[in-house]
Amino acid sequence: VTHNFNIGVTTVTYQIEDVNGNVSTCSYDVTVEDNTAPSAVCQGITIFVNPDGSTYTLNPSEVDGGSFDNCGIGSMTVTPNTFDCGDAGTTSNVILQVTDDSGNISSCAAPVTVQTMQLSPSFSIGLCGDDNLNLFSNAPTGTFSYVWSGPNGFVSFDQNPIIANADATYSGTYVVTVTGLTGCTATGAVTISINAAPNTPNAMVADSEICSNDDIVLTLIKN
Repeated sequence: VTHNFNIGVTTVTYQIEDVNGNVSTCSYDVTVEDNTAPSAVCQGITIFVNPDGSTYTLNPSEVDGGSFDNCGIGSMTVTPNTFDCGDAGTTSNVILQVTDDSGNISSCAAPVTVQTMQLSPSFSIGLCGDDNLNLFSNAPTGTFSYVWSGPNGFVSFDQNPIIANADATYSGTYVVTVTGLTGCTATGAVTISINAAPNTPNAMVADSEICSNDDIVLTLIKN
């Protein structure tokens, strides 16, 4: 008889009967122990902290590179697991501890590089020349002060500044720096090209002679 035993103690009862129907039984305990530690596998990671000074909490799964166990993993923890702007620009090891269902423990070290969030500012402008140029910092959630700089000596302290009647002289790279309450900063840049002249369409009539009630076909020619 084949039987798969689970981890722990299982009572097995053995019964034998002779040809005359006489029966005898005995019992014994089978103890199955898992003494094999799990295999902890780590991977390095780069995390991005918010420049507002808030704390980034590292999840064990972020540095787990495929840890496994012969019976099953019960839990994983990572230490240290909190980072903020004061850690920006550093790389340090964290310890991933893997515990299986039987309490066996294994651990490994994973390098964690900390950087501040990278800003990705954007812009919008109308289809015609000399329209307003709208700049967007796209900063993360938080409380910040803002500093913009750009062509023509442009400076602004607004989160999303507007440049009225922007012409080709406002083409170039705009840089925004945000500063959180703790003094942590993040910077981003966007490059903008503005046409020198208004994009005025030219309309052409396909036919040289137009009669009353005739259809007029207009062709748009882009500058």
